[in-house]
Amino acid sequence: MIIVISYKFAFLCLQGWVIAHNSHVVLRKKYLDYERVNPYMGRWTPKRGFADAEHFRGLLDSMEHCHVTWRSYEHRRDVTLFQDVCWYSGWVMAGKQRMLRHLPKRVLRQYEYVQTVPRPPTTVMPLAPADVAAAFLEFALHVVSQQHRGDQVPDDEPWKHSDRYIRWFYHVSHPIIVNPPLEPEITVPRPVYQDVLVNQDWGRHPPDPRQVISTM
Repeated sequence: MIIVISYKFAFLCLQGWVIAHNSHVVLRKKYLDYERVNPYMGRWTPKRGFADAEHFRGLLDSMEHCHVTWRSYEHRRDVTLFQDVCWYSGWVMAGKQRMLRHLPKRVLRQYEYVQTVPRPPTTVMPLAPADVAAAFLEFALHVVSQQHRGDQVPDDEPWKHSDRYIRWFYHVSHPIIVNPPLEPEITVPRPVYQDVLVNQDWGRHPPDPRQVISTM
């Protein structure tokens, strides 16, 4: 049986992951009723405020490796064992019709492997919902092999990445997070005589209100 999660629940999981791994980005506090057997992302709850997206973009730009929790799960393996299905690479269902790509090689650092330059997600061709369900049932055929995982990160360098990764990040991934600078708007003054010509034309040929509204 395949458990289909909702898009809203998937977004809450993403929010919880960000809070658990990046103490510098979102102000957080410990959840008083949290129990160790519960998912790690439920340990924290965000504080109120900071609804402006520009605030978070600035924090992401100024983030350093010391602000990231690189090994948040190493003390929880006795509670939740790592499962091979986490290496599944392909489409997963989020709702009855919505499908999302699950590509572990884009986040190898989360698996304690050296992060390399990932392939574009568009190379994973879309599938029909029935084909997505069938592929996930046989997930063992679609996991990232040990050969393609690369090297594990050293104990003294949990942020390890390949030589070309940072250059790729700033040229490909980072511009998606940071909005491009807005171009200044240039207002061209309208000639005075143009208003006179427009009024004369409207006097001869009254405009259709529906046509005026459609152009607004």
